[in-house]
Parts: sequence; structure tokens; C-alpha cells
Amino acid sequence: MAEHAMKKYFLKNGQEVSVTDFQAEYQALQPSCYEVIRVIDGKPLFLDAHYRRFVGTVESIGQQVPCSKQELAADISRLAALNDVQNYNVKLIYNDFEHGGTVYLFFTHTAYPTEEMYREGVRTNLLRMERKNPHAKIINQTLREAADTLMEEKDLFEAILVNEEDQITEGSKSNIFFLKSNSTGGEVWTSPADGVLLGVTRQHILAICREAGLTIREETISVSDLPDFQAAFISGTSPKVLPIHWIGDQELDVNDPLLRRIMALYDEAILADLR
Repeated sequence: MAEHAMKKYFLKNGQEVSVTDFQAEYQALQPSCYEVIRVIDGKPLFLDAHYRRFVGTVESIGQQVPCSKQELAADISRLAALNDVQNYNVKLIYNDFEHGGTVYLFFTHTAYPTEEMYREGVRTNLLRMERKNPHAKIINQTLREAADTLMEEKDLFEAILVNEEDQITEGSKSNIFFLKSNSTGGEVWTSPADGVLLGVTRQHILAICREAGLTIREETISVSDLPDFQAAFISGTSPKVLPIHWIGDQELDVNDPLLRRIMALYDEAILADLR
């Protein structure tokens, strides 16, 4: 596994280890619970929500949670200080339960969208695969490899997963929202919670949309329904709220007023959390 960023140190069970020893020290075991947390100005963003989801993942496979939220926050701060890094993504992995469990914390390779992508949107396409246990952040190497292959072949930012019922669920590493215009200002559509990873960014988007009085529909979206939507966006730790310009051959409006409003509301939520 060579996904760690080339910084100086990572933490293994709270101990500082040189990244030059990452390959020797890291064990890619299954199952592996994980969480990716964005660090902005040295502070973990939306830590409460990330920690709750991590606890849920660990408990869903019958394991004991290895650290408190306060311990995780302290380790992230220590990792940032050790590496002199203030803005990047941190990855938390917990595995090797048969031997008491091992916790890894490291800066993972991070690619944030460019300003051009936020302005002009990104290209995506459909991939007929799904997560079997979407609520748990368990590493799924088969899905990851299939998505990466499609994205490389077609020069995509993301692959959008489609289940056996021909319904859109989520992105391979993101959640997906669709926007529909109407006389009252528009509706925000996304797949029901029971069939997707409950992304932290997704949760905050739903919350800010409700606070803004927007209409939210958590309903199944068939591939055949795509032409009914005027705009769409990806949500996630790294992309935040990222407009989709293309889904396959279907073009979407990256300047849709509702889309741009949600982007602004989410940026405001980030600033509020970091205060």
C-alpha cells in the first residue's frame, strides 16, 4: 500500500514512525475500518461527525472502539505538528483485530479540485457496481480498482455507482446530489440513507439545506430519470460541493442558481466549524 503522502512521520498505535518504514509497518488486512478527515489550518474539520461515523463502523463489525474523540483530536494535532502540515487530509485506519487491533494515522495523498473545476464542473460516468454494506467505511479494493480503471480510461473525476435495479446510489468515493428546478425555487434530490455511505459532507449539506428551507427528497433515482434534472454535484471531504458538468453524454448546468447557493452555504458551514 503506497497511499501515504510523502511527509516525515505517521502514527502507529500512537507511536511516531518514519514514513520510510511505512511499507514495512503497515498491514493491509481485511476488514479495515477507515475514516478520512480534512485538516484546515491545523484543525480537523467536522471531527464530531467523523468520529461518530468511525465508532459506528467499528461497532458494526463487533469490535471495540480504539480511541476517544479527544485522543483522536490530539493525535491529529500531533501528526500535523510533526510534519509541519496545516492543510491536508488525514487517514485513520483500524485493523488486525485478531491481535488486539492496530491504529494507523497518516497524511494520505490528497488532490483537491481546482478553481476551474469548481467553476466549470467535472466529468463523470456510470459504473454498475455497489457497496454491499454502504454504512460502514470498510476498504473495498475490488470496487476501488474498477472505479479507478474507468476514471483513467475515460478521464473522469468520479464514477457514479448504479445498483442491480438500475438506480444511482453514490459515487465511488463521494455522495451525489441532483437538482430539479420548479416554480418554488427547486428541489434537492439524493439517494435514501439506507443505500449509501452516510458521508459527513452529505450530512452537513442536508442540514444546511433544511435550515435554508430548501425542499429535500431522499428518494431512489433511476438512470432513466437523469434527463429530469438540471444540475448535479458531488460531495465529499476533498471535493466539498463540486459541480458535475457531464454524466456520460448528458450535460448539466454548472451555473444553476440553486447549485451555486448550496456551494456558498457549505463554505459558510466550514468557516463556522473552524471558529
